[in-house]
Parts: sequence; C-alpha cells; structure tokens
Amino acid sequence: LSFPFVLGATEFEYDLGLRAEDVVIAPENPIAGQNARIYATVRNYGTKDASGVVVFYQGAKVLGEPQPVSVKARGLADDVFVDFTVPDGQFNILAKVSEVRPSDQNPANTEAVTPLIEPLADQDHDGVIDSKDNCISVVNANQNNHDGDTFGDACDPDSDNDGLADIDEVARGTNPYNPDTDGDGMLDSKDAHPLTA
Repeated sequence: LSFPFVLGATEFEYDLGLRAEDVVIAPENPIAGQNARIYATVRNYGTKDASGVVVFYQGAKVLGEPQPVSVKARGLADDVFVDFTVPDGQFNILAKVSEVRPSDQNPANTEAVTPLIEPLADQDHDGVIDSKDNCISVVNANQNNHDGDTFGDACDPDSDNDGLADIDEVARGTNPYNPDTDGDGMLDSKDAHPLTA
C-alpha cells in the first residue's frame, strides 16, 4: 500500500519575498565615488494581497528611505530602488522586506544580499577609473594632456613640455599650454622675448 503525499513548501496567505537574483546594482561595474542605483524586485508568494517596505543596507548603514511595495497575490512583482554613492572598497548590499501588512507569515525569504562587489578604483573621484586616468590623484575629468606625455595637464608641472614650469609661465605671461607662445620657432624657455616674435 502506498499513501499519496505532497512534497514542497507550506503555502502562506501573506508572504512577500526576495531572491538573491532580485537584488541588482546599476551600473553593473560601478566606479568608486560615483552614484549608483540598487534595485529590488519583491514578489508575493502568498495567496492574499500584501504591502510593506524594502530597506536597503550597506553594512549597518541604511541607504536612502524605506521604499513602499504593494503586491497582488500571485500577481506581477513590484520593483523598487534607491541611489547611493559607491564606496572605495569591496561591499555588498542587503535588501530587507519589513512592515508587511498583514503580517508576513514566512520570514525565511524577507532578506537578500548581493554578491561581494569590487568597484572600479577612482582615487580622485573624477569619474575616470585609475587604469585610464592620466592623473590618478588629481581631479581632471577632461583628461587634457597638451604635450602628449604620460601626465595630464592637471598633474603635469610643465604642460607644454617647453622647459618652463606652468607656474613660472603664468608669472611671465606666457602660455603654459603652448611651448612657443609668440610663434617665432623658439621654445619659451630659450626665448629672450617669448611674448614678441
């Protein structure tokens, strides 16, 4: 004799939940110091409509405001998000469903955590990642490099490579971005009269 039985989870009336894959960050490769957005998709696994809020955490820090959700029983999921500043080191984000009304009967699926995220390094927080930044510790989003060397103008003491420091050129009235201010074919550093051709 065999007796029929059902394997599987207990069905709850009120059950808002998250899965790990329901919590995602955009952009996918965030840059340290930049703004990013974290999304959560909340589903209703219960047999009755329910509402609540989603709170996002980075460590112990709450990100943004609690985001309200309201999900029809076995209906479409509800997506929420908050914006935050990407930290300099590795991090992950916890999304937690709380304040469920009526009270959630299944606390086992109310939290989800992203995998550990390694942001792209940007020491000076100018929006250009260190591996592509010609001045990694000085803000220079425009990446200007008048003399074409390995240093951007923002961190190059001699931006036009004429042998005069930019600060000295400004004091003399010559152009720190033009090696021959008067256009006479002689470098400013070698020209006795760099402002007169």
